[in-house]
Amino acid sequence: MKKCMTFTRGLLVAFVAISATILVHAQLSQFDGTWVNVNENTRNLTTIHIETDGEVVRVRAFGRCHPMDCDWGWVDAFAYTADGVGADLAATASAVVATYQRGIATTRLIIKFSSPTELTIDTFTKYTDGSDRSNITHSDTMRRDA
Repeated sequence: MKKCMTFTRGLLVAFVAISATILVHAQLSQFDGTWVNVNENTRNLTTIHIETDGEVVRVRAFGRCHPMDCDWGWVDAFAYTADGVGADLAATASAVVATYQRGIATTRLIIKFSSPTELTIDTFTKYTDGSDRSNITHSDTMRRDA
């Protein structure tokens, strides 16, 4: 029984490793759509919209506010690939990065696929308002809105 569990665990680790390798590259158009946070109680991003046209990317983010979510607006974003100089970004994108200048802070979103149906968005915020607040980071998992 122990050997069977060890073998099964080994297969699971191999599957996850292969899946992660496969997910490193995606057609940029796979980022298209509306994505919602899987954590309904998030205090960070609630929804993002991504539009692509070839290698051109635009992102619209919404953050948790009360009584309605705050619309951060549309920004031009940039696709990145691990395939090196001259790679076809539309075919081999591994991440999208969007930067928001929001008065009191600069926030950078790094968007990657974490599974075929989910995105991970790492958010890095640097406060620029002289308030001496620390730079902060969040990580959110988003699912395509049905």
